[in-house]
Amino acid sequence: MISAGESPALIMSDGDVVSFGELHARSQRVAAVLHSAGLRPGDGVALVLPNRPEFFEITWGCQLSGLYYTAVNTHFTPDEVAYVIDDSDAKAVFVDASMADVAEHLRGANAGVTVRIAVGGTLPGWQSYDDAVAAAGDPPPVADGSEMLYSSGTTGRPKAVR
Repeated sequence: MISAGESPALIMSDGDVVSFGELHARSQRVAAVLHSAGLRPGDGVALVLPNRPEFFEITWGCQLSGLYYTAVNTHFTPDEVAYVIDDSDAKAVFVDASMADVAEHLRGANAGVTVRIAVGGTLPGWQSYDDAVAAAGDPPPVADGSEMLYSSGTTGRPKAVR
């Protein structure tokens, strides 16, 4: 019999499997990264990521540490991404390394962002996700976080739903 921690949480197309225990441990490391960077319950995090396993690690890490997280549409223009990041009051942003043009735009566009992490590679001015998670300390106390979704809006700008 397989314990709950050993049960598969993610099954990748290449056959790799991530157990719930592994996902939880990685999520705690993400929570530790964000906590050591000064984020506290109620703060915002933005994810500009396509479908990839780290998305779950990051969102669960936010949930474990009382943070609001916003998934930003990867098809948005750099200006639209910057708008959502500002509007959501994100203090940390995770961006896919394949989106160098967006990442470069965000470096100068979002003054409230203090943590910039590139997932899946390296980008100038962004910390590597793998390096950040590898150097993470102890996770913070558990607190309830949540997603912050955006509607399409009727004024031409998306509206946050908290």
